Amino acid sequence: MYREEFLPSNFCGTPEYMAPEIIKGIKYNHSVDYWALGVVIYEMCVGTSPFNGTDEDELLWNVCNTDVHYPKFLSEQVKNLIVLLLKKNPQERLGLPNSPAGEIVQQQWFHGIQWDLVEKCRCKPPFIPQLAHDADVSYFDQYFTKEIPCITPCEKMINENDQILFQGFNYTNHRMTE
Repeated sequence: MYREEFLPSNFCGTPEYMAPEIIKGIKYNHSVDYWALGVVIYEMCVGTSPFNGTDEDELLWNVCNTDVHYPKFLSEQVKNLIVLLLKKNPQERLGLPNSPAGEIVQQQWFHGIQWDLVEKCRCKPPFIPQLAHDADVSYFDQYFTKEIPCITPCEKMINENDQILFQGFNYTNHRMTE
């Protein structure tokens, strides 16, 4: 269902991962997910977001108007993949049918991956963490594991009508619908 009249144009998502077309309020399709994939791969390889700002407005402006800086330590393979995923024009972005760059799985960065085995969950991961127990967090940065957890309180109680929207999800507040 990629007909123009069915495409969303709402402004939603985590700002750091929003594609320019979402920010601009233009109708968009699944190519926004490939944009977000490009942001995630960049963050995993570089350690920071490809776009930043002193506030949300500056961040969103940068997503739409600035070029990504690629550190020299990135391999050409991953840099080429990220460049194709972070095309500002969604029609040129990797991941769309008939993309001039081909399929994502054909990109050089993924060379050697046996996708048929991945789909069947028959691939041995290149790294399996050795955990001491179920709650072992030794592979996480202590910056995060030393934080004191806190729950953000709701400003207002969700009413019964709002709970109906969540029926069928893993968690619903059954006290509100009884």
